[in-house]
Amino acid sequence: MRLYLMLGEIFGVESRARQLLIEFEQRLEKISSYAKHLDRLNVLYLIWRDPWMTVSRDTYISHMLKIINCQTVPGPSATRYPALSDEEIYELPIDACLLSTEPYTFREKDVAELELKFNWFGKVHLVDGEMVSWYGSRAILGLEYLGQLSQILNDKKSAVAMGIESPCINLCVLEDGLCQGCYRSESEIAYWMLMTDEERKNVMGRLRQRAQEAHNR
Repeated sequence: MRLYLMLGEIFGVESRARQLLIEFEQRLEKISSYAKHLDRLNVLYLIWRDPWMTVSRDTYISHMLKIINCQTVPGPSATRYPALSDEEIYELPIDACLLSTEPYTFREKDVAELELKFNWFGKVHLVDGEMVSWYGSRAILGLEYLGQLSQILNDKKSAVAMGIESPCINLCVLEDGLCQGCYRSESEIAYWMLMTDEERKNVMGRLRQRAQEAHNR
């Protein structure tokens, strides 16, 4: 949060920086309140393969996931980005495995591979690395992205809000400003939880058109 104020002072946009800080705090309060009702999940967040590499609990990524009551595994580590063998991964008590799109670009084929390799069917998900690991420019959108992710990881128990279900299909990767799974824009994902039924219906209409355009390309 201090980063907003510092950059605002440096670039002479203190008023805008304060507005962003208020928006960040409001989003954080909203998602923290929501997460209080969630069970804690053990999550393996992979950032690399050959070897498999994850994040320790003192990283920004782990702190972001903790907001939605997700605890990264393994536990305390001597390094920030520990490497893991297949045998060590087999021993981990996980509820979900998250494959980041950066720095290694995990794809759908990796999801299928890990589900089969470790018998994790239904537990492996692609996640947008920018939304989870970029502080500052992505922090506000990242909080709303976490809200969407938490719905997936908790079997979509909270996926239905205000009568219209989230169109998320667990393929949470942004390209050219659009999610490649549900075809929503960054802002549509970020504000989904705050939209009225009418606003969500309008978004759903746009999604059908975008999906058709993508199919025709």
